[in-house]
Amino acid sequence: MTDRRRNLFVLLLVTGLLIGSLVVLTQKPTKLGLDLQGGVELVYEARPSPQSPTVTQEGLDRAIDVMRERVDQLGVAEPEIQRSGEAQILVSLPDVEDQDEAIEQVGQVAQLAFYDWEVNVIGADGKPAPDDPEVTGGPSAGNAGAISLYEAVLRAKGRPAKVEKNNSRDTSLFYAVDKDSRRVFDLGEDTRAEALQNVPRALRGKATVHEVKPDTVIVRAEQPENTQSDRKTNRWFVLKDDVALRGTDIKNPEQGFDQGAGGSGQPIVTFEFTDKGRDTWQDVTRRI
Repeated sequence: MTDRRRNLFVLLLVTGLLIGSLVVLTQKPTKLGLDLQGGVELVYEARPSPQSPTVTQEGLDRAIDVMRERVDQLGVAEPEIQRSGEAQILVSLPDVEDQDEAIEQVGQVAQLAFYDWEVNVIGADGKPAPDDPEVTGGPSAGNAGAISLYEAVLRAKGRPAKVEKNNSRDTSLFYAVDKDSRRVFDLGEDTRAEALQNVPRALRGKATVHEVKPDTVIVRAEQPENTQSDRKTNRWFVLKDDVALRGTDIKNPEQGFDQGAGGSGQPIVTFEFTDKGRDTWQDVTRRI
């Protein structure tokens, strides 16, 4: 083969490769990064707690699984969720439609706690009232007796601090509120500065930050599954933070269906107790 023919062959080969590459590129959708198509990038850092004194890799993996399930519910295309360093999780959500909803849903800290309801629900005077159905809800516990989040913050802020072993947390939470609109701008932050960051700039001069001290928690009334954030009802309760049983006291939770004799066929969750959880459950139910 002469040099001229060899060069012509190479040129034709390169041309063919270029044409083939162009065909592939035109048929395959281009994936844009956050800087081009927009979106949100979230960084979460795991911290020790009284219930989990150390950050474990198993705990991080479980957190990533939970976040992935929440992201799937948002319908975000091609999200990226990965570990970053020893205790951080990086979440990239390209082209997300509602960034505020994404931040709220992905970043919620899920904690399971069982309370003895009547003796812990706080009334208008800042104290439990186990015999008052106006406070506990009586037969309609968890529904009747609920108040707005704004009223709950005002009720909770006046309670004294008390740190005990059965508290779900041993630090304060801070809520930024606007008195005129009775609006609460967040669901509790670790510092006053963080709470104010959730307030629109135009309202920061009017906002007040209230501290809810340890031994008091604010909980939301049960909502139907998959209820969107903007459709959740504004029904809240203030509880004395005396946890009877923790999520760490159960194991092997599984979703199933009520298939027993006369069962309704409705979804249920079954679980087993740890050794400590079994003893705690026995003590709690005997006391109640």
